[in-house]
Amino acid sequence: MSELLGHKDCIKSLRKDLVDIQGAIVDVVSRTGPISYTSWKFPNKLASDLDLMDLLEEYDFVNGEDAYNQHSHVVLLELVVDRLLFLLQSVSAYSELQRGRQGRDQSHQKGCLSVGLVVRNYWGTLLKCVNKKVNLTSLQIGRNINISTLDYSKTESYVSSPTSPGPHLCRNCSSALFSPTSPQKSERSGPVHNAPFYSKAKHHNTACQMTESSLIPCDACHRVQSLLRSTGDALIDLFQSEGLPSSLKRLSGAMKDTVGPGQMTVGDVTQWAQEQLRDMRCLAKHLQDVRSTVQPLREALAKAETDRNRSGSQLASAKKEFQQEVEKHQVRMAQLESSLQTAERTSQETQQRLQEERKQSKREEKTCCELQQMIQKLKTQLSATRLLLDKEKAKYQSAFHQQESMQAKQNSLLKRVDALDVEREELQRQLEVKEELQKEKQTLQTRVEELEKRVAELMEHVKALRERERLLVAFPELNNWAHTQPQSTGNLILDMEQQQQSNNIRIKILEQENVTLHKSLEKLRQRGMLKIPKVRIWVGNMRYDAMRYDVGLKDGLDFSTVSSSAGNKHPAYKRQRRTGSRTEETLGRRGQDDCTSEMKHTRTRKSNIFISLH
Repeated sequence: MSELLGHKDCIKSLRKDLVDIQGAIVDVVSRTGPISYTSWKFPNKLASDLDLMDLLEEYDFVNGEDAYNQHSHVVLLELVVDRLLFLLQSVSAYSELQRGRQGRDQSHQKGCLSVGLVVRNYWGTLLKCVNKKVNLTSLQIGRNINISTLDYSKTESYVSSPTSPGPHLCRNCSSALFSPTSPQKSERSGPVHNAPFYSKAKHHNTACQMTESSLIPCDACHRVQSLLRSTGDALIDLFQSEGLPSSLKRLSGAMKDTVGPGQMTVGDVTQWAQEQLRDMRCLAKHLQDVRSTVQPLREALAKAETDRNRSGSQLASAKKEFQQEVEKHQVRMAQLESSLQTAERTSQETQQRLQEERKQSKREEKTCCELQQMIQKLKTQLSATRLLLDKEKAKYQSAFHQQESMQAKQNSLLKRVDALDVEREELQRQLEVKEELQKEKQTLQTRVEELEKRVAELMEHVKALRERERLLVAFPELNNWAHTQPQSTGNLILDMEQQQQSNNIRIKILEQENVTLHKSLEKLRQRGMLKIPKVRIWVGNMRYDAMRYDVGLKDGLDFSTVSSSAGNKHPAYKRQRRTGSRTEETLGRRGQDDCTSEMKHTRTRKSNIFISLH
């Protein structure tokens, strides 16, 4: 099968099959009318709206295009399925129409039906048609037997006595003919039923039935009710086309699927007749309104016809006057043509005379041009002679001026040579001075580099000394010289000034450490993790013991107030602050450990650093 997919013969055969199926569909649709079913291949379209010729042109065999041919093969197979399903649906609709159950208006099918459902519907419709045909055949055979057994006189007695219907009439006919609840209906339907009974005797069998087939509706009931429904459908269509509301439409829709032709009861027939009568009265009223509307239109049309006839007569008189005017204009045109011919002859003579004058003027112009050319040549020669004279005069003057300028240039060049000699000697002296300055510059550059190196070394030494000075000030207890007597210069004022300078340096460094320690304490206070044990705070020369306080967010005690009240300028207090700043990271990692052990550890580490510096 895979080898046949996309084969040329297969595609050609499918195309022929599609054409044949489409022909059968067209034949069925021509008998049933438009049928609205959704396409199986294209669910967004109706099956009757597919243009099969365009699809066949699009999906055809192409040489050298295997993939496209395979795709065309598959699409054609799907189209065959689609057309077969539509054919089954059309045949089912035709069967329903033949059975009398299909209305005149085809309802749109919502959604796409499956193949199995369409086949099942078709099979059910076919079975219904076959059963109906069998029933009709058996009924016809029974009627023929009854006709052969009944005599003519008995039939006449049944026909002549409508008040006694007898057991051979179907219950629908008897109830419809002799129902006391609908006398008007009986009167209206009487002529319809009596016409076939009394006019032709061969149609008496339409109202005859045996007792065995009394449950099956008779042919007369079936025909009358079918005719009643046909007239009702025509009336409904007329109301729909006119845009009028129909009372019979609702009843027809309710009986369409529940009550078949010939199965309507007396009440159904009566209700149908009443609704149909109401619609007929409404239609009569509508026709009366239309006539009342059409009558003024007819009068207006007659008036318009009168106006048209009057306008036609006016048009005829206008045409006659126009014809007279045309004849007058033709006579005048003939006169004008003769005048035009005379004017043309005069114009030709004038043109000939003008041409001769033009030729004469051209000859004179040619002679004038020759004379002008001669004058121009003479002027050109004269101007050339004057130009040569002016050139010679200019050459003489330029040569004289050139000689004078050459003499002046020679004098200036001699002066320039003397000045250049003097300048050369000056430049020689400047060159010698420049060489000496260059040598001095190199020497100075070498000296500057040495000085820069020395300055860098001194800066590093100064940094080291500053660090050492900071450590000495920060940790005076670690310095061995702190217990020795400071050297004296012999001048008390100078020694006091030096001591003051050293104290200022210490104060500055300790203040910086104090600021750092204060920031660290603020951070620890925010964390709520700092606990400071008993400390000694110096105020001047006095010492206060046993002042224990905790610094944290829970206590609400600000360390700045303590420091200000305890004399924050004292060296011991500053050492305490410095120690806290050095141990900030350790206190932050370990939480609420003992600050005393950390301070001892920090002092030991700083003493080791100080010893290593020495």
